[in-house]
Amino acid sequence: MSLVELNDGGNSSVLIVGIDPGTTGAKMAFLRAYEVYEGGRLDFTKDPADRTHTLANFPGYHQAHVSTLPTCLIYNRSGRLVKWGHEAVSAQSRHGFDPRCLITNWKLKLLEYSRQGSLEATPQALGKSPAGFATDFFSVLTNYLFTEPRSCLLSHFGGTEGMRQFRFIDVIIAMPPGWSHEEHSIFGAAAKKGLDGIPNTRVITVSETECTLRSWMSQEGRHLNIVRTRYFFSRF
Repeated sequence: MSLVELNDGGNSSVLIVGIDPGTTGAKMAFLRAYEVYEGGRLDFTKDPADRTHTLANFPGYHQAHVSTLPTCLIYNRSGRLVKWGHEAVSAQSRHGFDPRCLITNWKLKLLEYSRQGSLEATPQALGKSPAGFATDFFSVLTNYLFTEPRSCLLSHFGGTEGMRQFRFIDVIIAMPPGWSHEEHSIFGAAAKKGLDGIPNTRVITVSETECTLRSWMSQEGRHLNIVRTRYFFSRF
């Protein structure tokens, strides 16, 4: 069931959340937009009253306005995620920290596993696959973004109630241009699983090159017209 109903004109308010999960750090931003049907074609049109907002100050940050979120993860011996992001970075300097429970560069590990089918010692010891690390990262990230009333995303909308204005939340993930469609699918499926339970979300993977082009089009005042060729639907 949608958060809000379609209006009479057939246009829908959409929140677009862009995630660029780099090898060691992730960047995120959001933009309000509308789905507009014109001549049987679906377009994204930017809200003229809005601008792109870069997200910053994730849990555990030590300096204001830090917009890069570390992608490292720390697990316990049972394979349960216990620290992520800035908090995982800080935990590495504490007494008793076990480096065997630290996962870094899981994005590259996912690519290597996809192409070579081999696991390193740490993933084997934790009983997890690289796709599992991606799922865990997106799970804790999206749970924070969409359910914590004072998260760096929801604070822009006055908490969870402010999200009801959007019929859909589109999570767009930027992927390296050299990754194959199958590797996009693995990453998209991990993100979709991580978003399970967040209603009305849609996951779209696009190449970083296409993201650059769309950014330029947006700055030029043109329609975004994002090509939706790789959809992974979460719960409606």
